[in-house]
Amino acid sequence: MADFTIKQGDTAPVLTDTLTYSDGTSVNLTGATVNLVLRQLTANAPMLNKSATITSATNPATVSYTFTAQDTANAGQFVGNWVVAFSGGSQMTFPTVGDLEVTVEENLTTAGGARIISLGEAKDYLQIPSTDRSRDARLIKFIDQLRPVIEGITGPILQRLVSETYDGGSPWISLRYRPVLSVQSVTEYRGPIPYPLTQVPSPDLGTIYSYMFEPPGRIVRRTVGGGQTSFPNGADQVFVTYTAGYAQVPANITNAALELLRTHFQLTQQGRPRPGGSQVDDDESTRPIMGFFVSGRVREMLAPNVRHPSIG
Repeated sequence: MADFTIKQGDTAPVLTDTLTYSDGTSVNLTGATVNLVLRQLTANAPMLNKSATITSATNPATVSYTFTAQDTANAGQFVGNWVVAFSGGSQMTFPTVGDLEVTVEENLTTAGGARIISLGEAKDYLQIPSTDRSRDARLIKFIDQLRPVIEGITGPILQRLVSETYDGGSPWISLRYRPVLSVQSVTEYRGPIPYPLTQVPSPDLGTIYSYMFEPPGRIVRRTVGGGQTSFPNGADQVFVTYTAGYAQVPANITNAALELLRTHFQLTQQGRPRPGGSQVDDDESTRPIMGFFVSGRVREMLAPNVRHPSIG
C-alpha cells in the first residue's frame, strides 16, 4: 500500500511527513532547506525535484509538499525522498532506509486507464463490501496485471489504435489484431508516391483508389466497377491504421477475468491455504504480486475469443 495517494491532475491532499533518524530520534531542521524528489519506478531520472515546506523544525520535525496539477499530470507509481540540506553544509536523505511510495491514481477525465473489469465488479465478485477500501490499491494492481495475461490469449480487448505495414501483391490484407472496430486509413505506395485509399461500403461504389473493410479484420482492395485489384507488389507497400478491440467487453471475458482475479487474489490473503496445504501469511504492503497461472476453467471461458492466429 502506498504511503501517499493523490488523483491525477489534483493539487490536494498535501503530502506531509515526519522526519526521523533510523533510531527514531527527531531531526533538527532549524536553518535547513528541504526538497521533495520523486522518480517513477521505470524511469532513470527524477520527474520532480522541488522545494518543500518545513512545517515544524523539531520535536517532531515535519515537512510538507503541495502538488501542482503539472506534478500529478501523469498517473503511475513513484518512489520519493526528502533531501535535507542542513545549515552546516551537510546533506541527508529521508527516510534514511527505503523510500516513500507515492501513487498518482488515474482519473476519469484524462484519456487512458481503461480496464477489463471495474473495481466495483471485482469487490462484488470477491464479496468485499463496497465500503471497505483497505484493499482497493492492491485490487487495482491485480486488475491491471491480468489484462496482458488475458489479451495474450484473446488478442486486444480494450480499444487500441494500431499502425502497421503490410506487403503488397495480393488483393486483400488480413489485419493482425482482431476484432477490428474501425479502419482509420489505408495508404498504398507506388514507388515513392503515397496514394491514400477511400473506404467504400459496397463493391459498386468502388473507385480507382478504394478499399472495403470486411469484419472481423480483412481489407479488400477495390477498383472501378467493384472489381478487386492487387495492392502494389513489394515489401511494406501498404500502411494501415485501425482501432482494434471491443466496443464492450464480452460477458464471458468479464467472467474469466473475475475468476482469474479471485484465484490469485485469495492466495495473498492472510491464513488462506496455498496449493499443497501450506498457509499464506502476507504483509500486503510488501508481498510482490506473482505471475498468473491461467486455469483450464478460465481458458474455457476465453475459448470463443481466442486471438487470430496471425498474431505473433
